[in-house]
Amino acid sequence: MKDADILIKICDSTGDFDDTSEYQLLIRLLKERTIIDDDGSRRLRQKEEVENPSEVLLNPSDPEATFRYKAGGKHLGYVGNIVESVGENGSLIIDYDYQQNTYADN
Repeated sequence: MKDADILIKICDSTGDFDDTSEYQLLIRLLKERTIIDDDGSRRLRQKEEVENPSEVLLNPSDPEATFRYKAGGKHLGYVGNIVESVGENGSLIIDYDYQQNTYADN
């Protein structure tokens, strides 16, 4: 975290990195996972301090992946949905999509 603070100061001093995805992910990660205490030091958030835990950044290489407890289990990544048409001669998948893993099953 100390290195991250140093890196942010360097990047902020020039402004050259403001629009890069890597810099934006660093800022997002620090905002969602750390807190700056009254004395100015950065620390990791406790579990109960994390805002919107199902939407926080889990992996900078896949920023849209999410975590959620569903149906008694832990699920990381995405959820896949399929629409299947069933007839007398069998079934056929007619549509599918992937969504962030932040929606309830109902």
